[in-house]
Amino acid sequence: MKTSKILRAAICALLFNTGATFAVSPIAAPPKVIIDTDFNTIGDDGQVAVMAAQLYAQGTIDLLGFTVASGNEWRDQEVAECLKAVERLGIENRVKVYVGSQYPIMHDYKSFLYEVSLFGPPIDYVGGLIPAQQKRMRSISSSTASIGILTK
Repeated sequence: MKTSKILRAAICALLFNTGATFAVSPIAAPPKVIIDTDFNTIGDDGQVAVMAAQLYAQGTIDLLGFTVASGNEWRDQEVAECLKAVERLGIENRVKVYVGSQYPIMHDYKSFLYEVSLFGPPIDYVGGLIPAQQKRMRSISSSTASIGILTK
């Protein structure tokens, strides 16, 4: 998936840049990081969350939070999974979860249907573009993690 390749490249770049920064100047402040994701616990996003929490615990990065938009699943499900992951990682009091867009900004369901009519049914996972009534949403509640809402 294109997003996971970009995410992996960003983490690798962050790791290499951070190492170089600390080798030159050990008193430099760690870089501030916001992870923009279509979060799911089992996939690449959950793995990035664990790695970021470890780097945050070491003081290598300053993890400001996660922004979550629809992608692999519907946004509300992804937000619930991200909140639960932040709780399980023990960083819920310091790292925020910000709610993003419910629907794709550029690629909507109508354009998805048009592509299906041109090219046939998808051969790969399309996540949130599958209609909600066809997807069974799990309900995960979070009692202690906080949700921040980005506003202008």
